[in-house]
Amino acid sequence: MQPIFRHLALVMLFSLFFTAAAEATIEIKDEQILFDVDYNQFSSDSQKQITANGQVNLANTGTESTSLILSFSNLPTGYTVEESTAITLSAGESKTVSYTIQVPHKKDSGKSTIGTLLVQDTATKAVLASQSLIQNTKSMLSLYEIEIIYTDKDGKIQTEQFTTENDKNDQIQLDNSIKPGTEVKMTFSTENLFDRDYDQDYAELDNIELNIEPDDTRLFVDRKFEETYTFENLDARKKDEKVITFTVADDVDPEEFVFEITLSGEDGKSLSHKVKKELTLSTERVRDDVRIVSAEITPENLTCEESVNLHIFIQNYGTNDQDYTGLVIHNQKLGINENLANLHLSRASKEENTYEYTKTVTLPKNIPVGSYPLDVTVLIKKNEKADNVILPFKVGTCTVNNPTLPENKEVQQTPEEPSKSTNEQPKVTSTPEKTTDKPATSTSTIIKTVEDPYTSDDLATGLLFVGLIIITVFITWCLVLLFKKN
Repeated sequence: MQPIFRHLALVMLFSLFFTAAAEATIEIKDEQILFDVDYNQFSSDSQKQITANGQVNLANTGTESTSLILSFSNLPTGYTVEESTAITLSAGESKTVSYTIQVPHKKDSGKSTIGTLLVQDTATKAVLASQSLIQNTKSMLSLYEIEIIYTDKDGKIQTEQFTTENDKNDQIQLDNSIKPGTEVKMTFSTENLFDRDYDQDYAELDNIELNIEPDDTRLFVDRKFEETYTFENLDARKKDEKVITFTVADDVDPEEFVFEITLSGEDGKSLSHKVKKELTLSTERVRDDVRIVSAEITPENLTCEESVNLHIFIQNYGTNDQDYTGLVIHNQKLGINENLANLHLSRASKEENTYEYTKTVTLPKNIPVGSYPLDVTVLIKKNEKADNVILPFKVGTCTVNNPTLPENKEVQQTPEEPSKSTNEQPKVTSTPEKTTDKPATSTSTIIKTVEDPYTSDDLATGLLFVGLIIITVFITWCLVLLFKKN
């Protein structure tokens, strides 16, 4: 009997060995088991959960056929999974197996581990393989377009548009190099992708910020760049845009510059939605690049002045020295014909790469009213045009104000108006006009007066004087009588 039991034991051990070997031959071929979730599916019909589908690639590397099912463990509250159908995987066979999960509105955008996917034997429920399950949630805050307008190294205006919808084009790069000393205009267009029929308390996006972080501030004038910009709150399906401009430093070295761009916001459940992009641009100098940095004529509108002031500033941005730079300022009707030749400008990387022209120009007399634009041109290599600017200039009407009449000026009587009495004296009074914004003027009014020989004041004074004399005489007479009696 013992040999029989011994043989049975060996058979059972071999059976268990081969069963274990068969169970250990299932492999998951994916580096990550990841499924995509789009909260845009939340609507009036789906307020609590939406359906998400995923796939896993399995391989049977053993020698026996196996029946399998998928299951999930450690899923968060609110997630539900449909029961898996048994899958038969023959020896040496690989197969893509699909699964479906009902997902709530509970995760930030991006990738997050939500549980574990299990591959089990259908009969024994033994776990043959397992791997973490990752949910990849689409951001409901979209940076759907970036437009960049710039001047290339040859001086041509370029416009490039990058559509970044569905998180594509995470890395973008300009097709042309940017010319130093020129302006760059970037427009960032955003959208709230939540459905309008979803609960608006949850669908509104707020605290929206755009952060642009350059890897090197030497790209900018004054080495400064504002990195953070804010947007207004966005309701479902609403759009907004932000325009940002900066000027490339004129002394920047030719090289690549990288911007890390992050757009972020929060939905009504305080969940974060974020988009990241990387923009690469480069700068490049050309050999011959002399420009008019500033040009002005003062005054721009001439009336009674007889001269104007010219101020021109030019600079060499190129990599070559310019030994035969010319500056021409011309307007034949104004008699302006300035022609400077053989100016030396060092290359951009050296000092003495600028030239400043200032002059007061006397204009011809009696110039007709009209427009007289000045043509300002910079030449290199004696006669090759490098840059040109048209300065607007106008001549207006010169208005001369009448001189102001002096006040209190005596005016003689005219023969037509003789005096009524030999004692009459004509008097002149002047009334100045009230001050206004118009040029000051003065008017004088002649007033004729006829005066009596004596006024009431003169009569009162005479009577008082006579009274004093009478009183004095009376007192004197009384004194004389008194002395006689004695």
